[in-house]
Amino acid sequence: TKIMTKDFHFSDCKLDLFDNTSNYVEELYLNEAFIETLYNCLNDYGLIVFHLGKVSNVLNSKNDDSSTTSSKMTLFMDLLENVGFQSVHMYTESHLKSPGQYTFVIAMKQESSRGGFYMNSAEIDISMKYKIRQSHSGSLPLKHFDDATMKGYQVPHKVFEIDYCATDPAPVFCDRYNLSRIAKLDIPLSTNFVVKISSVGEGSGRGLFATRDIPKGSVLGIQETIHPVYVAPSTTELIYYYHDMIDETEIFYNYMDGYGFNYVSKGSDAYMVESNVLTFVNHGCNGDYNIDSYTGIEKKKNKAFFTEQNVTHSHFPKKRRPFFSPFLDRHVHLYDVDLNEVTRDIKAGDEILSDYLFYTDSYENSFFSESQVLKRICNGEEVGLITKAESDN
Repeated sequence: TKIMTKDFHFSDCKLDLFDNTSNYVEELYLNEAFIETLYNCLNDYGLIVFHLGKVSNVLNSKNDDSSTTSSKMTLFMDLLENVGFQSVHMYTESHLKSPGQYTFVIAMKQESSRGGFYMNSAEIDISMKYKIRQSHSGSLPLKHFDDATMKGYQVPHKVFEIDYCATDPAPVFCDRYNLSRIAKLDIPLSTNFVVKISSVGEGSGRGLFATRDIPKGSVLGIQETIHPVYVAPSTTELIYYYHDMIDETEIFYNYMDGYGFNYVSKGSDAYMVESNVLTFVNHGCNGDYNIDSYTGIEKKKNKAFFTEQNVTHSHFPKKRRPFFSPFLDRHVHLYDVDLNEVTRDIKAGDEILSDYLFYTDSYENSFFSESQVLKRICNGEEVGLITKAESDN
């Protein structure tokens, strides 16, 4: 192992110990020195696939300590995170020689590697065409794999979500994004809001106003929010590339960056733009906002109150989401677009204001630089991107 670690670094590795009920397999998977050695054998963007055995065995593999409900899977995930892996994903496979559903975990050294895992169907087809040697007949040489199979891998089995959310204490996002629970808190957008000139100040453009009283704790437009305009990582990359070359891309860039928000859960920059009136919600300067995203609320937990006026690099959320969460992996789209909770009572006629500080928290430098832009806008020293673009035209 020492020689291999010193002289070779692999891009990927598959650990196929198969029977995870054997004591020696369990001891290896929960041995930090062994997992760290595997980590060190990979190159900077390497990944490893662990075969954990049948789904039923994984679910029944509880910790022997009866004082905790933590499963051995949780201990294994903690170990992967501790040695340095940045992203993990669980999937099941049924096309093996032995019958049944089998569990696999992919551990990635870099979060950016998620981009390859979350490719869309067209990207998967193109990748297979160019990376797999074609057969003489012209058909793909893979018997049980195509773009639909890969898309299935991207969504963990429901039983793992149930098992994960049944832990005590329950992970916070299991409750926050429980649609059956929050449906009764929903405030539909179509009849309760109106768009008009913002009251924030000169140069703030359009804003969204309530036409009725809305109590604290309500959630705005659940059904409308979950259908945004999605700008995939590959599309975003093309927009970045052609931004300064083709004038027409400037219009789309202003649309996605001015009205949308950036996120990196798929491995690299992507955007979502709300396809409803919430896209006109302005930033509440000096902390004067009355709605906030679920993730924004979570990121501010246990932190002293701060605004664009006093934000520092230390406010950057070092950890944006749980390292291991079958729930969020099954609802990654909902997590990315997020939901907006009313943080204080809103009166009819009030403008709806949000906190933009965490709209650009993909990278620490951009988080701080964008917060300074918000500060200048709030202080009347600058106008927003949309206002500037519209005045230039």
